[in-house]
Amino acid sequence: MKKIAPLSLSIINQVRLRRLVQGISARFLSLWLKHSEAYVSNIESSLNENQYPPHEWPKLAEMLKCTVHDLLPEGQSDSTEELVNKIVISLSNEQDVFLVLEGMIAFGFFAELRKLGEIEKHLFIEKAEQNDTLSKVLEALTSVGKLQSVNDGYLHQ
Repeated sequence: MKKIAPLSLSIINQVRLRRLVQGISARFLSLWLKHSEAYVSNIESSLNENQYPPHEWPKLAEMLKCTVHDLLPEGQSDSTEELVNKIVISLSNEQDVFLVLEGMIAFGFFAELRKLGEIEKHLFIEKAEQNDTLSKVLEALTSVGKLQSVNDGYLHQ
């Protein structure tokens, strides 16, 4: 696992979270930023040290309908902090999927009935492990009343 500055990791995770909540593919964002199709995927990969350069932050904020400030961590101190492990939001991690789905609820994604396949497509889920994690989290959100299960779909009212 690579190490990067805490600020860079925070921005990568904020971009990934907002991108997933809004259903923006890594490929689409890469091309919109005028880079190769794999640019964003490479930045989001924990296997390398790639990160968003500061000159791209305004464009990222524009695409994600937020401000650059929204992408920055709260209370960020000076840049002399030690490097941290590059751990990016994962759709295989239940806590991360909770975070993403709660963002989707707040964004209004579940204002209309959404079937599991539609949710998987929105999140660009490709692995069985991610499907299992998504199903567990949807069930948990249903059991605590944040979502309703209706006709094999999910709804927030």
